[in-house]
Amino acid sequence: MLAIESGLSSQVDVNILRVNPLLPEIIDHITLVKPRVVIMEQSGTCSQLALEILRESIPLIVLDEAGRSIMVLTREYTPRAGIGELTGLIEEIMKRSEESQEEILSPFN
Repeated sequence: MLAIESGLSSQVDVNILRVNPLLPEIIDHITLVKPRVVIMEQSGTCSQLALEILRESIPLIVLDEAGRSIMVLTREYTPRAGIGELTGLIEEIMKRSEESQEEILSPFN
């Protein structure tokens, strides 16, 4: 994570603040600082913290160094209450997934 932090600070004009995700009141600290984005390493121990960060509407970038992947998570609030609305939301997600799959399969169309 130190290499990523160093690379970001040399390429992007941002303030980087390192925090210990295992501290008991870390979400209060993060909320107080009001960052534009939080970057975390993928870890089962931090999954609850990730959910709490998203509840605060702070975008989250999750790094998986082993798999060399980056996942970007943002809070998408959908005030839907019934089963019909939930079904519509699932269909919308599936449609987006199919569209992105089509783009991957035929990038020259």
